[in-house]
Amino acid sequence: MNQNEAPSVSLTVLNYSFWGIFWIDASTDATAEMGFAEIGALGKKDTTFAAGKHWLSSLREPWLLVIDNADDCNMDVSRYFPAGGRGHIILTTRNPNNVVHATIGEASFREMDEEEAITLLLKASQQPGAEDHKDKSQRNLARPITSALGYLAIAIISAGTTIRRKLYSLSEYLKVYEKELMCQSLLPASSTIERSIITTYEIPFSATLHRTDLAAVDAAQIFQIFAFLHFQQIPETIFRQAWNNLQATMMPELEQPKPTFGGLWSPSSTKHQPRASVKAPHLPSLLYQVTWDEGRLRNALAVLYDLSFIHYDNSKHMCWMHPVVRLWAQSRLPLDEKRYWLETATNVLTYSISPIYEPSGRVFRLSLVSHVAACLQGWQSEPKFMALGYIYKGPTAERFAAVYAEVGDWKRSIEINEKLLTIRRKEPGPEHSETLKIMADLGKTYWNLFQVSKAVEIRAEICNIKANVLGLNDPSTLSALSDLASAYWLAGDRAKSLSHGQKAASGLSNSRGLDDPATLTAIFHLARTQFHLGDIDAARAGLEQVMNVHKTYFGVKHPETLMAMAELGVVYHALGRIDEAEKLLKEVLATRTDILGEEHAYTLWTVNDLCKVYTDSGRAKLALKLLDAMIPVVVRTLGHRHVGMHMTKFNLARAYSALGRWRDAERVLINQMGHLVSLHPDYIAAAIELAWVNKNLEQLDEAEQLYLKALGLIIDARERGVNRIQVHRVAEQLGNIYAQTGQQDKMDELETKVESLKGEK
Repeated sequence: MNQNEAPSVSLTVLNYSFWGIFWIDASTDATAEMGFAEIGALGKKDTTFAAGKHWLSSLREPWLLVIDNADDCNMDVSRYFPAGGRGHIILTTRNPNNVVHATIGEASFREMDEEEAITLLLKASQQPGAEDHKDKSQRNLARPITSALGYLAIAIISAGTTIRRKLYSLSEYLKVYEKELMCQSLLPASSTIERSIITTYEIPFSATLHRTDLAAVDAAQIFQIFAFLHFQQIPETIFRQAWNNLQATMMPELEQPKPTFGGLWSPSSTKHQPRASVKAPHLPSLLYQVTWDEGRLRNALAVLYDLSFIHYDNSKHMCWMHPVVRLWAQSRLPLDEKRYWLETATNVLTYSISPIYEPSGRVFRLSLVSHVAACLQGWQSEPKFMALGYIYKGPTAERFAAVYAEVGDWKRSIEINEKLLTIRRKEPGPEHSETLKIMADLGKTYWNLFQVSKAVEIRAEICNIKANVLGLNDPSTLSALSDLASAYWLAGDRAKSLSHGQKAASGLSNSRGLDDPATLTAIFHLARTQFHLGDIDAARAGLEQVMNVHKTYFGVKHPETLMAMAELGVVYHALGRIDEAEKLLKEVLATRTDILGEEHAYTLWTVNDLCKVYTDSGRAKLALKLLDAMIPVVVRTLGHRHVGMHMTKFNLARAYSALGRWRDAERVLINQMGHLVSLHPDYIAAAIELAWVNKNLEQLDEAEQLYLKALGLIIDARERGVNRIQVHRVAEQLGNIYAQTGQQDKMDELETKVESLKGEK
């Protein structure tokens, strides 16, 4: 941090009451975006930059946003200003060019008044005497200290804490400070202000390093780990979770910790007995306990809290570290020690993430997103660190990518996993289980991002590898075949999806049983394909089976249970069981909103399904209201070309039709057909719906041509699967048009075309 320039603040409001106050670390674009993502999660929207920024923009209550540490001259800080008229922004920056963003004014923060500084030091150090601290002898002792500290509040408070902790007395502190300041002057060049602040922290930390009690040793290690995490909301449970997950992989044998790296113990000073060729990672001694001791962790945190190195919220079990303290904690380390503690922090974070990714741990994993970003930023901060490729050598990259995927940040997940896959194809090799696992994760993420060709390609590759290595009937191969069936469903090749899905579901039912999770997933994929081919009864039976088993074993909030409930709601709607459909979909929507947020892709998908029910049950106005509000969200979160947008626009057109707004429906459908591939089922469905609109506009020629076009496309694409319900609807409507226009001679030709599709699935 360059402290030669005093930070300036855009003063946007004075004497105002706020409904909410939000804080963003703008030291980098990554931390700023993550801050907005956390605001999005707070607003129950989605854990994305766009969601958080939009939520603030849409709030009707007055709010205050603090954009802190916006010092980077290359940063366009204006992109972090939410729109709307209810918000107020305070911008702290050392970049003088940012003053152009001030609308009311700007102010520079400099040193305190001398007498105020003296009083602050005496209060912070809790010197005995009256509350007004007017004792002349005390003030005379404090005066040269505050002068040496440049009358900086943060340095004065730190010095006061050291004195309060009785590490040094008020009369001793200045001598110790000057001695330590001389040591700091030997370090790389920094400003006088920076050295003053660093010195006030270095004094109590050096004293802690000389202690040999377990609490001090643990505190020193935890402190260096916190320095490489994000400084806000560090969950203390990362240590307990890491210890739990490590029990399955390592059996440590502890010795008395020995001082290394300037007093900070490292695992190199102990003996380990790792299981079965598992190399012991760099971890703090706290994680090598045979039995977990919560009191030991609390004692270490208490040491850091008493020294004012961290803030601690006991009710939330969260820790905070001031950004200046964090910066000092990093900058005080030589490069090799910095790498060591960055690696240690990365390991703690990695092993706190369970490889099972159980749904019950989702809230905890959500709390790790900003810390994952901070660790990755740490590795990117030094070219030498990047060259090591450390995060790709163990489970780190895979688990970090999984956390990003779980919160819907699929783009960051893909960036990590694509690089990881390139590495694992070489070592341990393309057929290794670790490589196949990354391929499977990528396939799921491609699916969610509607990167259809990539999803099909990578899932087909997985199937081929497993079939060659394990055989066609191995359960692992059959599970991969089920995933491929799901990719073909998304691609619109429902025939291949059906064929692969039937083989996977049958094979897994025989080998694993009907209640096995892999079997249930295969049955779900098969049922979804059956539904879109018009075999509604088969789809209903399969989905009811999947839902009931998942409810029994995993509960109603499990992601797989919710998927089955949502799809079954759509099937009930198609069967005319409107009340049952609405009940299921409302339950799914409420749960997904609570767990994932209002703007998560799966939540938006459920809103679409519920709007179908509203439209077909006489509540098209409600459906239209929901869909209109959702379109800008879909644009912001998924993009114009995502399948979610096609679904939303199609349902919007149906709502317009139900309300008799035929021209609006026509406009939406024509626009959407321009973005779709002609043989894809979504294009065919849009053409059929547009024909229905034209028919109601009494544009019978246009309607006839569109119905014939749709029927021709169904015939041309029959190898990809035929939806019998669509064929029936087209034939019925064309028959009505021919009867209405007296074109009975065309009925024979129509019957011939329909006859050619009989037996097709």
